[in-house]
Amino acid sequence: MLFSKSTHKQYQDFVLSFINAFYINVNKLIPVLRYAKHIVAFFISDLTGLYDIIRHAYTNSPCGAKPKDPLALFRSLILMTYCKFTSIDAWIKELRNNDLLAILSGFLPWGYKPSGNESYLPDTIPGVGTFYDFMDRLVIIDKLFHKSHYRRPRNSDLWNTLYNKRPSTERCNDRIKNDFAIKHAGVRSIQRWTVRVFLGAFCMYIDAWYKNCDLKITDLFPVLKDIPA
Repeated sequence: MLFSKSTHKQYQDFVLSFINAFYINVNKLIPVLRYAKHIVAFFISDLTGLYDIIRHAYTNSPCGAKPKDPLALFRSLILMTYCKFTSIDAWIKELRNNDLLAILSGFLPWGYKPSGNESYLPDTIPGVGTFYDFMDRLVIIDKLFHKSHYRRPRNSDLWNTLYNKRPSTERCNDRIKNDFAIKHAGVRSIQRWTVRVFLGAFCMYIDAWYKNCDLKITDLFPVLKDIPA
């Protein structure tokens, strides 16, 4: 069944209203300050272009259960990588225990009961299988390209020569592996490694957007201005 779309404005309004309800209005300000960079970075990052890219991976049939919002799944995977989580299982446990990360992903906090008055109601936190199924939809692998005769033995003389001559754009791999802990991800298939590397690269874009924006956490939640730095 085809997914339903949400707008970036709906996501922003959801983040503001739920962070206010769960944290600001009850004077739980420390978590908001702790994740200030994450909140601003994801608040400004409009990912709705993904809908047109991922649409082909979903059926147009009206039959079957409604799928989880792919934008929220994708945003949550990026946030997982941004927070240096490498295990989907560990990430889901964190989402269920950390309402702020769930909200920032675009999911309802764990155990939240809708009042019925919400104008926009996102999905609940999905399970492990939903995340893996979504990751499998993201890429199509050309198996021929990955046959063994295309590979070079790691740490061989030829491998080291090619590695030292890699272009500047490929040097971003160092940041993807280390800054976002991709090298610790416990995945085996080339398809899922491709997704993990892509998520790390996207985190670099999130960082770049954040560094070039003038928005501050105190602009979103003015009450934080009264807290000494």
